[in-house]
Amino acid sequence: MNEEQVKDARDLCAITHAVLELLGNVFTVPAILRVFTNGQLRCMLTQDLAIPLAHSLPTSNAHKTCALAIWALQTQRLPAAVLAPVLEPIAYVLLRAIYGELSKESKKGSGANGHRAIHYIAPALVVPPFEQLLPSMLAIQIGPTLNMRGMAVHALSGLRARVAEGRRFLHAGVARGRRR
Repeated sequence: MNEEQVKDARDLCAITHAVLELLGNVFTVPAILRVFTNGQLRCMLTQDLAIPLAHSLPTSNAHKTCALAIWALQTQRLPAAVLAPVLEPIAYVLLRAIYGELSKESKKGSGANGHRAIHYIAPALVVPPFEQLLPSMLAIQIGPTLNMRGMAVHALSGLRARVAEGRRFLHAGVARGRRR
């Protein structure tokens, strides 16, 4: 590559990172969310998921690109109607993040991003697609680093909170049914 091509590649990488940061804000801020239809939000989410699922990324910093895509998942507050069709791909992406398999150039540090995303992911998510993550979270509990063990504990507590919320809504529905 000549000097101009290298400069263009760096510029495109910087633009990609800026767009991913914007996407994270779009997925988080309710006032911005209302601008888009559920179909448009689902399309953006699918494109965000395509980044960590890619075998390799044509960016100079694939680790940061994957981390930003996971961050957009981690901070999102999308409606359940948008998330429901892509729960299993989200779970798969987070599993790959935990194991550091996001791209050829990715590092094990993305495991922390995966654990954070599981803990903080929107309460609208249902737990069954995330059951496949339990073995890895439990295995990391005896892992070599304190940081990863802490992240796994937070991820488990996030899943536990989702189970508790589901039971609370289930019990509320049963209680309403009895009153009728």
